[in-house]
Amino acid sequence: MYDAELHNQVNKHKYAIVNQDKPVMEVSFCAHGPLSNISSAVKQPQSINQFNQFLDKLGAQLPAPINGVLTDMLRIMTVCNESTFAIDSFLDETESILVLEGNKLRQRFEFVIHHA
Repeated sequence: MYDAELHNQVNKHKYAIVNQDKPVMEVSFCAHGPLSNISSAVKQPQSINQFNQFLDKLGAQLPAPINGVLTDMLRIMTVCNESTFAIDSFLDETESILVLEGNKLRQRFEFVIHHA
């Protein structure tokens, strides 16, 4: 499923993977408008080590082969842009969320995994 929305001069593109009418994963991309209209989603920027721990936990929660594909993609994307993106990741009982936000590039990626 795909959806696009415009809010406060920000275009947000959202992709969702649905299995048996239940969302499994959502990926959103925002190309920022003027940054003064955006409140940063990254509350506590984290290190690559913390990010890798998040991916390890995430990989254990997803079935193969999507766990390897997804964690490898996120690891490559983030490690290659470590100096560009601020990282915020957390887990709770219902979902795992990863936000990569780059103020210089005016880009923000959000990855949400819904737990079964």
